[in-house]
Amino acid sequence: MLEQSERELEWDDDSERCFTIVQGLTPVQALQVLVPDAVTDIAPAREVEHWLDAPWGLDEQVEYPEIAFAGTHEGWTWVFEPNGFAGSNFEPSTSTPVPSRYISVYWNINAVMRFRYLVDGELGRDFDPLFRADDGADNELNGVDLDADLLVGEPVPEGDPLPQEDDIDWTEPRKASMSLLVNLSGVSWPSTNDLVRSATAAVGYTI
Repeated sequence: MLEQSERELEWDDDSERCFTIVQGLTPVQALQVLVPDAVTDIAPAREVEHWLDAPWGLDEQVEYPEIAFAGTHEGWTWVFEPNGFAGSNFEPSTSTPVPSRYISVYWNINAVMRFRYLVDGELGRDFDPLFRADDGADNELNGVDLDADLLVGEPVPEGDPLPQEDDIDWTEPRKASMSLLVNLSGVSWPSTNDLVRSATAAVGYTI
């Protein structure tokens, strides 16, 4: 089994990541709710991976095919998108099941991030972890100075800061976001490789 430091390193790269965990939904339900615009049926991960590897050519409808994996981890249902962000855009609807708890972390290579936390469909916290560090801190990611004047339109956070945000080093926003997810849920830090291997369902979609 990987040590926590090794599991943390799996997340600390330049890839796009979206990791969402919920309670009150099965993996299939979570994919139905979090990835409503899927272009494949929900199926075992291996079948959907074959779809992802297909030669799509110039078909604009599948120009950017992505995959969302789902499974369970320590009492939570998770959805992991190695190169997507559908899970971070969840909005409660009266027409679909609503998870009792929802936590989502997203980032990409262009210094875009989002952390969201909902309880029974009510927003508890929604903010950009890149701007969570204290003013004056050395806040840099991928060589981009996140406090520079060229970065305009800083998103307005919603919800009061959570007690679980205390004592987290927000100058490392990716690691900090995952640490907050762990603090809120009580789950152990997951391994990205283990998530893919243990997925019980998956679905394909396009960006």
